[in-house]
Amino acid sequence: MVQKAQTKKPTKPKTYTESIGVVGIQYRRLTTSAKKLIEDIIEREGQFECALELEPENEVDENAIKVIAKDRRFKDRHLGYVRKPVNEALAPGLMQKRIKIISCQMTWIDPLAGQAEIELKFQKRLKSPGKRKVNSKARKT
Repeated sequence: MVQKAQTKKPTKPKTYTESIGVVGIQYRRLTTSAKKLIEDIIEREGQFECALELEPENEVDENAIKVIAKDRRFKDRHLGYVRKPVNEALAPGLMQKRIKIISCQMTWIDPLAGQAEIELKFQKRLKSPGKRKVNSKARKT
């Protein structure tokens, strides 16, 4: 008897939402009025669009993840870094493309303390289950 290979339907990846701390804002070259504008945008709109960018060449932390502004008024400005130890868990998944970012929004900022918080929506990409190996030789009974 020959058995057919069974393939499973790929399951849709689950979307996760995490609040993540951002540090180092006080060291970025943003004027006080620019930081205040970000704070005002968050207060008015509830969020400020951002993106994450790996920085493996960072001399202090090979798992460094930059938080980049995507708002049209601050296009691609470096705002800060994802706080440790979150970056240590997130960076390998981003490097290996096992994590797909759906959205990244700054939801809170304290310009004087140099801290902020982002809301990150992402999916974990699981390895494809592939096809199971099946003995294709007929069995003798």
